[in-house]
Amino acid sequence: MSADPSSAMQDVLTAGSIATAIVRSVDGARLGLDSESFGSAAARVALPHYRPKVGDAVLVISGADGARYVIGVLRALREVADPLVAGDGSRAALERDEDGEALRVRDAGGRLVFEHRPGRSVVHVPEGDLEVSTEGRLSLRGAQGVLVDGGEMLHLAGRRARLDSEELRAKVDHARVEARDAEVVVGTLRTVAKRLRERAETVERTAGRVVLKAKEVYREVEGLEQTRAGRLRLVAQKAFSVLSEQATLKARDDVKIKGDKIYLG
Repeated sequence: MSADPSSAMQDVLTAGSIATAIVRSVDGARLGLDSESFGSAAARVALPHYRPKVGDAVLVISGADGARYVIGVLRALREVADPLVAGDGSRAALERDEDGEALRVRDAGGRLVFEHRPGRSVVHVPEGDLEVSTEGRLSLRGAQGVLVDGGEMLHLAGRRARLDSEELRAKVDHARVEARDAEVVVGTLRTVAKRLRERAETVERTAGRVVLKAKEVYREVEGLEQTRAGRLRLVAQKAFSVLSEQATLKARDDVKIKGDKIYLG
């Protein structure tokens, strides 16, 4: 039958002596220690939540059988190191939580402004604006996409701006783009809008084929409307009407009018 663990530890505490030591090496729960009391020796960690690192100052107890155990921590350098504090009171420090270690930068009021942990970095702006300034080019790259959420306003300004990503999404209430010259090159362009308005002095379009589908089409031209084509065909399922003050029909060869009934005059 095994002895009671609490009784065994009590026996060690009763029989042993306590000394201080510095952690020289870490191998799992087994530590290499240096002490003025017993020199260099090995010890095991008896603290459930302690994660030893080289340089820590610890309390060591020696049992009657010569085994040594770490039962306390006097100084853990990673935990008590002074944070980097700026003149305005903002500071940077390495902090630990349930998700592990994180490098955090806080303002003078203790509010989080930047956080970095393995696999994720986040910039927080408790109030005011966020400005990124560079003398070179500013590039945004996202392996899984770039999400731009403007909220009330999204403003991009600069001599050159580049967004490089496999996927780009922008969600804004109002967007305005002003450019002296713009070029859009896409494989497929899809535009979905409840109402589309275009205003231009000159519109030029070059395409291999243009297909227009609509329930109704209205066109109003103040001056001349001209269509030049190799062949021109108009197909109306029901009625075809032409209204004008004057009408002229010219052909170099023949003119044919075919119908069950033809009315002139």
